[in-house]
Parts: sequence; C-alpha cells; structure tokens
Amino acid sequence: MLAVARTAAKAALFVGVLASGMGLAAAADLPVKAKPVAHYDWTGFYVGGNVGYGWSQAGSSLEYLFNGVPTPITAGVPDSYRNHSSGFIGGGQVGYNFQIDRTVLGIEADLSYSDIHIDNTVNGTTTVGGFPFTSTQAQKLKWLATLRGRVGYTPSDALLLYVTGGLALGHVEDSSRLAFNIVGGTTYFGSSTSTRSGWTIGGGAEYGISTNLSAKLEYLYFDLGRTSVAGIDVLSPGNPFQTHAQFDHNGHIARLGLNYRFSSR
Repeated sequence: MLAVARTAAKAALFVGVLASGMGLAAAADLPVKAKPVAHYDWTGFYVGGNVGYGWSQAGSSLEYLFNGVPTPITAGVPDSYRNHSSGFIGGGQVGYNFQIDRTVLGIEADLSYSDIHIDNTVNGTTTVGGFPFTSTQAQKLKWLATLRGRVGYTPSDALLLYVTGGLALGHVEDSSRLAFNIVGGTTYFGSSTSTRSGWTIGGGAEYGISTNLSAKLEYLYFDLGRTSVAGIDVLSPGNPFQTHAQFDHNGHIARLGLNYRFSSR
C-alpha cells in the first residue's frame, strides 16, 4: 500500500507540473496588446527655416514742385503709379508653443531676406509743350522681420490650423527719376533708404511629420507705411523746381517652412 501511495503522489506531481507548463505555453501564445500611440504634443520651443514668394500692388505718387509748391507745368506726367512688385523671400524663425487640450498658443519671431522689387517706367509727352519724358518709380524690400502671436486649433493630433499677427519691421529702398528727353533736358532724381515699422496679419497650417519635425504653409499680409523721396535737378541742385514722390510699402507673402521642435514634456 505504501508503494501505491508513493506512485500516486509522483503521478499527481507530474500532472501538476505538466499542467503548469501547458498554461505558461498557452499564455505565451496570447497576443500582446500594443502600446497606444503617444498623443502629439505641440508644446515646446522650435527653430526652423522658410522659403516663399512675395508680391505687392502698392502705389506711389509724384508731384512737380516750384519752391515747394505743386505746379501743373508738367501736366501729362502721371501723378500716381501702381507698382506691381514681386520676388523671392526666405529666412528663419524661432518660437514657442503651449498646448491646452486642442488649443495651441504661441509666439514666433522671424527674419527673412527679400528680393521683392519693381522698376516701374512710364514714357510719354507733356500736355503743355509736348515735351517727351521718362518717369521711373522704383522700390525694393531688402529684408523683413516680424514678431507675432499665434492662436491655433488642432482638428487632429498632428494638424495645427492657426491665425497670427503682430509687429513687422522692414528695410526699404525707394527712388524716383523724371527725365525730359530733349536737348538740354533736365533730370530730377532722388532716393531713400530706411527701416520701417508696421504690422502684419495672416494664418497657416502646420503638420507634424514626426515627434520633433513639422512642416507649415503660411500666408502673411504686411504694411510698413509710407515713405517720401525728394528729387532734385541732377545738373543744377539749386534749381527751384523739384519732384516729390511718395511710396506705399505693403504686400503679401506665401511661404513653406520646416520647424524642429524641442519638446518640453
């Protein structure tokens, strides 16, 4: 009887070990639940670059003065111009975002080189005397910097739609030339270079390509106000006749950008 009891105990132990092993094997065959994809978080500092295209239909005006008083002696010379300027613009940006649920608040500063320019030339004759003339109004935006706030909404984790606006600072060059194309004709020329302050507003969309990298498409409208240029007789600077030109500096920018974000969480 003792031998039978020992044999039964060994069999029970063997069955227990076998059952335990089968349980572990079955557990190993169960599918492992994948970890959920992390929520895309826009919070953090970022730096990046951008390239784009700028254009403008800003106007300019021209007056002919005698001792500072407008005179119609050059009737026929246009007194207003529509300057269709355009060109490349590109640079870099730095900023910070803070996300609250689906709302993203941020601030961004950027500095861009610009080749937005125009040389607008008009040829004609005066209505008094029939004098042929050439009038050229030229303007150029050399660089543009902005400091803007951003308010955005994320319809999906990795997509940010935003509006933006703030301060703008730009370096502009203007020149005005009026030449009478006759023997002994007079040329009036003046130029100005200045850094102007103004404002900007726009919007865009930004998409998270990876945890730290995002691409954006952005539009901005900017306005840097108006500048003035006095034109004097090139050969006789003391001539009481002068020209006075005024230039508006505003325009549009469409650009693509790439940002690298340093996550703060």
